[in-house]
Amino acid sequence: MTRQFISLSLILLPIIMGLGYFLPKQNIEQKPPADQFNSSIKQAKLDIEPVKSFSLETNSSLNSDISLTQSKTRINSTQQIYEFISKNPAKAAQFISENEVAEQFAFSMSLINNWSLKEPQLALTWLQSQSNKFSKVQYEMLMRGLLKNYAKVQPDYVFYQLEYLAPEAIWHELMFDIAQAWVNQNPDEAVRWLDDLANSKQPIEYLTGAHVVVLETYAKLDMVAARNWLNKLPNKALRQQIENQLDL
Repeated sequence: MTRQFISLSLILLPIIMGLGYFLPKQNIEQKPPADQFNSSIKQAKLDIEPVKSFSLETNSSLNSDISLTQSKTRINSTQQIYEFISKNPAKAAQFISENEVAEQFAFSMSLINNWSLKEPQLALTWLQSQSNKFSKVQYEMLMRGLLKNYAKVQPDYVFYQLEYLAPEAIWHELMFDIAQAWVNQNPDEAVRWLDDLANSKQPIEYLTGAHVVVLETYAKLDMVAARNWLNKLPNKALRQQIENQLDL
């Protein structure tokens, strides 16, 4: 029995020693939880990196002088900015303010056309802050578009408060926009406004055009009232001009 026990011990001892050596080594190679967490962070950074790189490439292409026809990336980026302008004009305005791009004027015109119909005062404040970025002609075009849309929202405010913003030629053109917007919103108010307009220092052709716009629409609602109003117009030269263009 003793001899069998000794023989069995001699067989098992190397096996036990081998296991003892192998198991600690395996434990050392296992990563502790902290190392596993750091490894996960590194992998997450690798996953994010392609998006970050694309964003930087997009901005770089926007600031280059490559033509739209030569750069597919640039075309896509330009389209994205126009979509951004239509969805979030306030944020788009911030982007345009902070980035010098070849399409600065085109982006700004699109921005004004969208923003001034929704928040004309904010659009006006932004445009005035950007005046040094445009030529005189460009700035007048932007202001013209803005005031035209502003008139669609608040024709009375544009007429009485914002004339100082527009060069004379632009202001004369705006008479038609103000008249059309006002008579569409409130025909009775628009007719009363004509009294103030007739007393202004506008050239007679612009006065005539604005009167015709208002009275033509007003006559569809009340022909007799429109005719009576015109008969009482004290400015005979203006009345004659209007009658030449209207059949009342």
